[in-house]
Amino acid sequence: MKDYINYWILLFLLGIPVLLSPDRYLCQADNLHVVAGGLRKSNMEVTQEQVAYEYGIRYFHNRLYELYKLNLSGITDFVDQEEFLSIQNSVCNLVARNSIALFGPLAKTGVSTSLIALMAKSLNIPRFSIDNKEIHTDDTTFYLAPSENMMDTIAVSILKQFNWHHFFVIFDGAIRLEKLVNDPMVNTWHYTANEFMASNRTEKQQLAKTILQTALRRNITKFLINCDEVNIAIILQQAYEFKMLNDVKYKWILSTLDLASIYDDMTGKFGDAIITSMRFEPVFVRDAKRIENDILQEYKNRNPIRSENRSILRVSAKLAFDSVEVLSKVIEDTFLTHHSVYSLNGPELLPNCYENKPYPYDELIQRIQSVRIRGLTGIIHYDADKVRQGYTLQIINGTAETILKDPAVIATRYSSANEAVWSANIRQPRLKVAMLLVKPFVFIKEFDPITGTKRYQGFCIDILEALKEMLGFEYELYIVEDHQYGQELPNGTWNGLIGELAYQKADIALADLTITMHRESVVDFTVPYLHSHSAALVRHPGQREPDLFQFFFPFKTEVWLALVISSVLVSLLLGWYNRLSPYSWGKNESVREAGQDQTFYNSMWFTYSSLLQQGAETTPHGLSSRILGSSWWFFVLIITQTYTAKLTAFLSVTQMKPVINSLSELSESSYGVGVIKGGHTGYQFNSSQRPLYQKIWTKIQDSHGEVDTVQDGIRKVRDGDFVFLIDQVTADYYILRRPCNLLIIGKPFGHSPLGIGLQKGSPYAKNFSLSILTLQDRGYIDYLRKKWWTDRSQCNDGAEVSGNNNGIGLHFLAGIFMTLFIGLTISYVFLLMEIGYKNFFTEKPKQDILIHTTVA
Repeated sequence: MKDYINYWILLFLLGIPVLLSPDRYLCQADNLHVVAGGLRKSNMEVTQEQVAYEYGIRYFHNRLYELYKLNLSGITDFVDQEEFLSIQNSVCNLVARNSIALFGPLAKTGVSTSLIALMAKSLNIPRFSIDNKEIHTDDTTFYLAPSENMMDTIAVSILKQFNWHHFFVIFDGAIRLEKLVNDPMVNTWHYTANEFMASNRTEKQQLAKTILQTALRRNITKFLINCDEVNIAIILQQAYEFKMLNDVKYKWILSTLDLASIYDDMTGKFGDAIITSMRFEPVFVRDAKRIENDILQEYKNRNPIRSENRSILRVSAKLAFDSVEVLSKVIEDTFLTHHSVYSLNGPELLPNCYENKPYPYDELIQRIQSVRIRGLTGIIHYDADKVRQGYTLQIINGTAETILKDPAVIATRYSSANEAVWSANIRQPRLKVAMLLVKPFVFIKEFDPITGTKRYQGFCIDILEALKEMLGFEYELYIVEDHQYGQELPNGTWNGLIGELAYQKADIALADLTITMHRESVVDFTVPYLHSHSAALVRHPGQREPDLFQFFFPFKTEVWLALVISSVLVSLLLGWYNRLSPYSWGKNESVREAGQDQTFYNSMWFTYSSLLQQGAETTPHGLSSRILGSSWWFFVLIITQTYTAKLTAFLSVTQMKPVINSLSELSESSYGVGVIKGGHTGYQFNSSQRPLYQKIWTKIQDSHGEVDTVQDGIRKVRDGDFVFLIDQVTADYYILRRPCNLLIIGKPFGHSPLGIGLQKGSPYAKNFSLSILTLQDRGYIDYLRKKWWTDRSQCNDGAEVSGNNNGIGLHFLAGIFMTLFIGLTISYVFLLMEIGYKNFFTEKPKQDILIHTTVA
């Protein structure tokens, strides 16, 4: 007992130095506490950005702790406006308190961002910036807001779209004029540039008054403002005083994403002046509205005087919240990878200003570059230069009074695109859309027999709705009267959907419409939304008919013949080896007399019994014969196992009758052949000069195979002995519909790109095509394909049968026959060796010489 007590005292004494050591944290490899550092503008003023940052820390801490027991905390420090020493002390203080990332400045104005970026770069720690004035690609700062350079580029594109030739420009920095000056088209116009630079708010108000009075004297009614939100609010407030926001003749382009918060800073009742601005595309994120309201309410509670009339959360505050979500995602990914966050916040890894020690690894920065989230301002992910990608900007237009309540989205600009997708060219309030009812592309969802109104749904309807949201147009739908896709008639006119476009009865043609050169001679198409082929659709043959000789089915005739020839050949060789080899049974007189010799007859019995996996009375004796016999046994092993497996499949798996596997077989078969009347597939066979296609077209005519609708063709296929040639994507849909008795045979042929039809020279073609490409990049087309095909399947996964359970051909078993041949060759070589050895290296037995002596 005494020794036991001494043991524990010794452990305690040895542990005290470890507990007291400053390096004790080195043992804590699973530290679950991560710290973020925020830079606030003032000790007195609380900004929306600061409140959003602190709210985000609490929000994502709760999530991380609930899921992984991880702790996320945020600390802040005050920075003075332009004093380098203040910025340096604040950054170093945050780093000394174990911050792994910097956020801010958590204010829209008043703090130098370049100095903070320089400090973050020197310490090799990430910094999240909500500022858009400068973007440096050679530091460790991650930017969440689109740059002013992009905003100015969009502003110039708006100018060119509106075709303004005489306007005023107000800018608050020389760089804000760069895009305008360098555009060759704009430089042919007449505009007056006015720099908006002043040291305080009073001077800015006076400067705005002077500029606008000059515009009034010169009768200028169009204005481009390339300024930050504070300056825009001052200019617009002065414009309101001059009643320049109440008259429809005044038009304003505002280079900002935060028009709502600008309106919050202004007073007055606005009128009919036309305003064009930008915004992040509204996103639908779970709890987004509640989060925004909570942040705004907390801001009001902490700033009861300044926020009295504040009703809108600034975009910069949303960006601050999103930046915390990015860090939260990185922490989560790191923990799931390493089961620890020690690689982010290990004490020996954290930087130190005073020791000039940067963060030693780039894992944190690399993880931020690979993150992808959907925040309050849309998708966030970064390129190699740490510039945000994935977001979508909308160009909105409306009167000064209604633009916040009901703006018109006149264009969309994607972060990855070089140009905006404009809907300004769509002058018709409603586009007429001609359709063809083909499931799953377009079909009736609901029908009211009293009013006669119909509601439609389908793959193409979803695409049309997406284009409507992106381009801002309305449409009306109707079914084409003749229910045809469209073909050129003998008199040179067109019918169907193509005719509706060619004769300007419709603006858009919507169906599984194939893009062809012939059709493009009279109409335009968008880029393909799907790429398809033509396919042959038949009825599933069903169960195999019973057959008395079905045990022959696993192998084709060529294999059975090869087996017979192989067994005879091996038997002959065994008998021949028995004759020639000096070590065979044939040299043993007693064995030969007993009938156990390896004669041809016995060899045949040996090969046959081996093939049936039975024993035989005689087996090879010589080495050459045994090699040949072993080769035969291995050959038999593979053959019998293959036969057994294939026979099992034939007896247990539902098989089909022999079906058509190519267009050549189809042309020689008794099946009827059908196509859609006026469709691309029929035109393909009718206009082709290939003899095979001409033969199939004749077969179509003979079987009266031109049907009016897809449903008619499907009905004829299910009736039996009829092949329907249609687009594969359409065939795929009907294969998955009850009664699940359809089948695609052979390989698809031809190429059938599907697109939306438009009038020849349509002004909508470019914007529609750009929008479809965007939907493809976003994965929306793939989502619709899954929604309307896979998710609506009425059949089991095994319903689609390929129809190719044919017997095994000789080419599949060529290897084992080659192995047998090699065995034959080796055995023959050994036979020659045995004969040679016996004749040349073995002593011949001496013959006894009898001497007869004759006695006289």
